[in-house]
Amino acid sequence: MDGMRHQTCQVTRNDDMKVLVTGAGGFIGAWVAEYLHLTGLASPRLGVRNSTALVRTSRFGMKDVAIVDVMDRQALENALEGIDAVLHCAMIPPASESEAARTIVEAMRAKGVRRLIYLSSIAVYGAAEGNLTEDTPLPTRVNPYAKGKQDAERVLLSAKGIDVTLLRPSLVHGPYGKVWTENVARRVVSGRWGTLGKYGEGTCNLVYAPDVAEAMIACVESPATIGKAYNLNGTEQVSWNAYWSRLSVLLTGKELPEIDPRPVMRRARLLMPIRELGNFMLRRNRALVMNLYAANQMTRSVFKATEGNLKLFPSLEEMEGYARVTRYIGDRLTADSGFTPRTSFEKATELSAEWLRLIGVV
Repeated sequence: MDGMRHQTCQVTRNDDMKVLVTGAGGFIGAWVAEYLHLTGLASPRLGVRNSTALVRTSRFGMKDVAIVDVMDRQALENALEGIDAVLHCAMIPPASESEAARTIVEAMRAKGVRRLIYLSSIAVYGAAEGNLTEDTPLPTRVNPYAKGKQDAERVLLSAKGIDVTLLRPSLVHGPYGKVWTENVARRVVSGRWGTLGKYGEGTCNLVYAPDVAEAMIACVESPATIGKAYNLNGTEQVSWNAYWSRLSVLLTGKELPEIDPRPVMRRARLLMPIRELGNFMLRRNRALVMNLYAANQMTRSVFKATEGNLKLFPSLEEMEGYARVTRYIGDRLTADSGFTPRTSFEKATELSAEWLRLIGVV
């Protein structure tokens, strides 16, 4: 598998265990499904909203597919037939996260499926600094994405008749990753980006996608993880400056220059109203936005150009994160499941760079 040829398993092969992977067409969900299929840790059923989401996973010949919307209880019940556990990786609009969690719980109860691993996020900790453990209180003032994850966690932890584990990965990167891999790389090679001095020395908490996949199945096999939440971080935490610099060397052969952060911050402030308007429109009327996008070539070109420019420049929230020193402690996951992430920052970044070259980022 792309980017996983170095990986060996820490958990037991079990071809008889059948798991439903929701969001199996997405970045993390597809990694989970592929990892389970190729290692034999479990037999995955691919839960996707439509067949177009199967483009990536189809190359491995996985035929157990369920076309399912996680908001549709009946479709979920059909998808759960013969399933032993659910790995919930589907990306849900933040406002619907808790409703989707309730629907999954109801469908699992109806079909007698007890085991659920929910892919949450370290976003639940908001902008907290320092060394954060699972005992760190969750803040109430967080962005919509984090609030959606918090709401879903509360629903799942209070659910009766379900054996749930919450997994909170840090910034998941690797081949096929958009946010923390491709978008970062495109910014790095744009000629308009550089290290930010002390403003880029915050902690870049990266975890490699196949490590997330293995952690999820390790939780399935570990009864001690039931009813608990776990942080999942990578083997080492570098600075943002170090991540950008390493990507630059791997992709262009050149060191990344240091730039003045003040113009970057000014641009972030100028672009903030555009970002907020876009997010507001997507939250309130996603269907209208998508219809406008599909209307004609001109509107598509405008949308794509705007999106491309926004991705090349960080938001204010991102700029604050680049300077924030935070470490998400994952020792409890190792203690309860025996799982330890093993893919080094260097190896993961090298494999990501190989993929980035293949898709034409450079």
